[in-house]
Amino acid sequence: MEQAHSDMADQLALEWVIITGTLADADATFAVTMDEGDVSDLTGSNAVATADMLGTLAAASFTFADDNKVFKIGYIGIKRYVRLTITPSANTGNADIAVVAIGMPSVRGNTIGS
Repeated sequence: MEQAHSDMADQLALEWVIITGTLADADATFAVTMDEGDVSDLTGSNAVATADMLGTLAAASFTFADDNKVFKIGYIGIKRYVRLTITPSANTGNADIAVVAIGMPSVRGNTIGS
């Protein structure tokens, strides 16, 4: 299982980008889930509601056949912390996976055209 956490302070939205390399096992699947909460260690966290996602968990999940591909899932909820988890099933080989979080910062005040 791989996990990535992000602090949403001063962020309006977040996009997780999942990049696969070579997925060596011939029958592995990788399920993506997202949790949100108000505590940094995500104690008492909840699964993110569909309305607070950009995209779907199903579209961000992948299988052994998805070598060298890019997947994404976004978050637009109001909780302070969010966690992305990738859980493999039937994976006995190597799985090269990278995850990048790209935030959209909130803008305070009028800085455009002043």
